Amino acid sequence: MDSTPPAKRPRTEDTSEGQDEIRKDEQLWFEDGNIVIIAQHSAFCVHKGVLSRHSETFSGLFTVPQPAEDSIERMDGCPVVHVSDSAHDFKHLLHVLYDGGLNFLEPKQSIQFSRLAALVRLAHKYELTKILEGSLARLKLIFTTELQTWLGHGATALRSVHISDDELSQSSTRNPEAALMTSPIEAVNLFRTIDRPEMLPVALYLCTLLPNRLLVHGKLRADGTRLEQLSTADLQCCLDARDELTNLSIEFFYSKFAQDPAPTCGGANGSFKCEHTFTRRRAFLHRSQTIKGFTEGDGVLCGSAQRYIDKMRGSGKLCPACIECLVTCAEKFQREVWAGLPKMLDLSLGDQWPLT
Repeated sequence: MDSTPPAKRPRTEDTSEGQDEIRKDEQLWFEDGNIVIIAQHSAFCVHKGVLSRHSETFSGLFTVPQPAEDSIERMDGCPVVHVSDSAHDFKHLLHVLYDGGLNFLEPKQSIQFSRLAALVRLAHKYELTKILEGSLARLKLIFTTELQTWLGHGATALRSVHISDDELSQSSTRNPEAALMTSPIEAVNLFRTIDRPEMLPVALYLCTLLPNRLLVHGKLRADGTRLEQLSTADLQCCLDARDELTNLSIEFFYSKFAQDPAPTCGGANGSFKCEHTFTRRRAFLHRSQTIKGFTEGDGVLCGSAQRYIDKMRGSGKLCPACIECLVTCAEKFQREVWAGLPKMLDLSLGDQWPLT
């Protein structure tokens, strides 16, 4: 590897100076490389054969007719190719191509969304099918079409995400998938770019959880190269969907959930206090103007009802029949919301979105 000071961008054979300062990447500058790829202000000296082996697009890039030998731009004796990608994205791609394997895509391995987004963007652009599908498979654990997958991965991970006025951040490292949920606006734009509409509902749903400032003004990519903002149409959909989700939550928690004992309630016998518990809850709902976590968007698909059920189960106040009735009611509501999510977000997915 080369740790020499930054070099001025050459215009001809190792001579003239340009205005832009080009830096050799210390990790991806191979002395025996035969092509220099420049992304932004970073130069990577790599091997044509390695890149061409993985991608016909790269192969075509290196075999296009070249200008006269004396006009070829060179750096340290190697021909130079400029790409329009960010240095951040291109470096992540090269690491995968050179370091081998997709082990970091395993669900138990923590990986930042920005890294997967970089791989998806460039794998799509350069037709690297294996890397693209591997990266999308990891993202689909969160941005899924299946309710059970969402409940097992997404809803659980979201509890480890901290939402502030300026950003979403991973509040706990115990759930590695939480890192994949911190840039939903970028996720929406990414899935639109690569034409994966079935991954949009969860991404847009996560956007509805954002504070208005972040939702409207957007967020810089991790490498700071671009401000990710929703289109006007997507922003309007998120604002409308947020209102609808809130209204659905209010209706559910105020009039359908945990209102009365189960028909087969066993609270009259033994130590359970089913009737008393539900009476107190109705009185609380009548007095309160809102139920934080229930009437907010995150209460719909992220386990607010389940947390209440777990609390009641642990308290011993409700009989098994009443607990089971609560579970059935909550699951039915989640299925209904999940089935209606695409329509709520103005997406036409047809059979790409299972109804159950």
